[in-house]
Amino acid sequence: MSDIRTFPELRVFISSTFNDLDDERSLLMTRVFPRLIQLALSRGVNLVPIDLRWGITGNEEEDKCFSSKIIDVCLGEIDAAQCFIGIIGERYGWCPKAEELSESRLLRGDYAKLVNAGFSMTEIEMQYGVLARQGHGLASFFIKQGDRMENPHNSVTVLRNKVKNCSGKDCMVYEFSSLQQLGRDVEISVIKALDLLFPEKEMTEYQRMNYSQQTRIARYNKNYIPNDKLFEKIDACLATNPCVCITGLSGMGKSALLANWIARHVNDENGHVISYFPNGNKGNDYQYILKYLCHEIANTHQLSIDIEKLKEPYSLLQSLLERLGQGTSVILAIDGVNEEWISLRRWFKLPTNVKLIFTCHLFDGNSIWADDMGYESVVVDEMDEKERRAFIELYLRQKGKELEKERIGYLANVFTGNITMLRTLLDILITFGKFETIVNFINDFTFLEEDYSSSDEFNSELEFFHDMREERAFYENPRFYQALLNLYETSFSEAPVKKILASIQFTSIREDEIMDFLNITPLCWANFKALLSNFLSQNNGYLEVDNEDLRTVIERRYKELQREVYEQAIIFFEKTNSPRIHLTRLELYSYRHDYKSLYATLCDTVLFEYMYSNHCKELAYYWNETISNLSGGDKLMRFVQQLISEQIINNDHLDILCDFCRFCIDWMGNGEVGLIVANKAYAECKSRKGDTHKLTLFAAYHAAMSCILTGDYEGAVDLMNKEILNETINGLSECHMIKGLALALMHNYKDSHLSFFIAQETIADIYGERSWMMARCLLYEGISYLLDHNKKAINILAKAQSIVFDEYGENNFLYADISLALATYFYQIGKYEEATIGCTEAYSSYTIRLHDNNIRIAVACIIAGKISQSTKQFEEAKDLFEGAYKIMKMNNISVKIQNNYKSIINAL
Repeated sequence: MSDIRTFPELRVFISSTFNDLDDERSLLMTRVFPRLIQLALSRGVNLVPIDLRWGITGNEEEDKCFSSKIIDVCLGEIDAAQCFIGIIGERYGWCPKAEELSESRLLRGDYAKLVNAGFSMTEIEMQYGVLARQGHGLASFFIKQGDRMENPHNSVTVLRNKVKNCSGKDCMVYEFSSLQQLGRDVEISVIKALDLLFPEKEMTEYQRMNYSQQTRIARYNKNYIPNDKLFEKIDACLATNPCVCITGLSGMGKSALLANWIARHVNDENGHVISYFPNGNKGNDYQYILKYLCHEIANTHQLSIDIEKLKEPYSLLQSLLERLGQGTSVILAIDGVNEEWISLRRWFKLPTNVKLIFTCHLFDGNSIWADDMGYESVVVDEMDEKERRAFIELYLRQKGKELEKERIGYLANVFTGNITMLRTLLDILITFGKFETIVNFINDFTFLEEDYSSSDEFNSELEFFHDMREERAFYENPRFYQALLNLYETSFSEAPVKKILASIQFTSIREDEIMDFLNITPLCWANFKALLSNFLSQNNGYLEVDNEDLRTVIERRYKELQREVYEQAIIFFEKTNSPRIHLTRLELYSYRHDYKSLYATLCDTVLFEYMYSNHCKELAYYWNETISNLSGGDKLMRFVQQLISEQIINNDHLDILCDFCRFCIDWMGNGEVGLIVANKAYAECKSRKGDTHKLTLFAAYHAAMSCILTGDYEGAVDLMNKEILNETINGLSECHMIKGLALALMHNYKDSHLSFFIAQETIADIYGERSWMMARCLLYEGISYLLDHNKKAINILAKAQSIVFDEYGENNFLYADISLALATYFYQIGKYEEATIGCTEAYSSYTIRLHDNNIRIAVACIIAGKISQSTKQFEEAKDLFEGAYKIMKMNNISVKIQNNYKSIINAL
């Protein structure tokens, strides 16, 4: 990665008088520049508008007292800016005395004539920045039209003429008569500067990843008060430990600490730092992170990468680190390593010349692991008063502003040590430019009476607090964001703040759509982003609020708007012919508890196609909700009959039949319905596509799996034998794999293992030794050994778990399936504690990603029930078996299997 300290910056100085142009400057700061800042960030540029309408001493224009220091602060900002914007209204502005100007260290040489000219401070800025400067750079002037400025001897008129005479290639002059016109022209002017200095470039995938990292780290690298004690502690810990954990509560500045520590060690002789910081779009996608680290190591140390090896990034990362050699030291610095996406307990052992430093939430599993291993942890706590004062001064100084010590003391004393909140508070001050706004906000935040004690949802979480800091944050954070929303609603009455936030919260919408969706102007949209841009991210192009506390407050506060937003979204998506109308319709009917309409909507072939491809989890949820709340027949079966009827008329429905078959098996766990649709799809595919077509094979696999779910193991074997005879090499591995599972369930272990052996040879040739397909085949083989009570199961399942964890992480069904199989093994050998851990891991993963009636959850309940039964916890076992029985009955699992567990329940 390039040196993050050289992250490019575009500073734009705004010069004008104050009182007569307050609306114009407010427009730029709250509406125009937020949009320009986002555009600049998309190019890897930090755009900083310098607006000195306030914050030098507080009331300098009213006091008529500009010291040479204040003048030099102002002129120094002009020197630092690459772009100058001058706005001329109807006032000329305050004129400082010559003796005050003579003390300026910058008004020397070519600029000495400005001392005795009698100019206003506004004209001095314009003269110093543009009119009297050779090669002044990029400048634009905006002249307000009005009758009061026609007197030729008027100082303002004279200044306007000077500016017009300066018009040329590098100095553009515009005239405006409305705020909207000013906003548009300023935006055009700044974009021209951005295009000239930082043009858009075509980037490879890795360059985009690298740019995203630079952007993220550079934002953390600014606005940070160096904490030498923490830096020294990190260095001391790394000197004696292979791994260091930086931990603390959310919002305390863990990421900023790591980013600034990296900045100090960019060219460190003790080891090159390879870092990764999660971004808004990809977040903690496991393979994305591993690929980026591989690219960084290879590029930094001139190591070659086989593109094919990137399909297995975990193995590639290991090999790259091992290829570095003992003479090369590397420090992996990874932000946000939460156990949710990776458990460091199971990560590969780093070579001795490689160290790891990571951040994670306090009491996360990875921070506990670091403590268990005896590694040192660096806890980032709330800033004390001195640190808060320093942070406030630095943050404001970077925006070209200062506050009196008394006001800084006020903020430092009454406000929280949470750095995220403090930065938000200062952004409010910068945007509005009035200290009274902050005082009112703090009063609102401090005295807001939000009764959380009446909420069962909140009270149920109290027991999980590890210390008083977490408990205080639990109550304090929501009050802060309530006050922030209060400020929005009262300060931006022209913007539909409630609807904007509710729309982002309750439906999928892109930034370029929100103006049309809510019928607002681009300026009104920028209005929204001015204060909350730090809390917004994009997920697959759709806007999201990425702060958990703020999301919770928005959902509670704007709950009454949910139905209105859904109805408006349906109209909007229908008008734009967007397929997202399907998901919104489901959300609306579910919100209304209108299950008849929900079912009628689900029985839409076009909706199924879109939802299955884009929102499969949500599709399963709404089907489950319908089945649970509507009586009268099997709803899935009725839709299957509809699909088959449509397929007879429309030949293009073969793909849909196959997809619905897989949906029934994987997401709904309904073997009976899956078998009907799979058999129909299989017969039609053979007839129309031929025996060896991939769609025919696809239908055959799922017909066989449906047979297994309904207990027809022989039927599954017969189906797979027919396909094996076709000798289609790309389908042989799947056929032998499913055949092996069915044979194992028939207790024919000899032939089962032979099938798995053949399957693995084929998989290794086509997909690779450490592929998803290989892990799945090993899972099925491990199950066959479990059924045979053979201890070989542990080695097979451990290998499968290693492949999935290493290459794909823990956040997937296959890893949960393997964990459940391992739990079964430990149950068989009487290690009930290990069995409970595996079962709990699998169950937790299933309940997060699946609806309550999925067959996987039933299997997890059965294993957990057997463990409870063996440990003589009979009531708990009975509850678990009853839960499993209910799910099996709902999903039409074999009556024989159902009766088996019914008898167990009766015995208990």
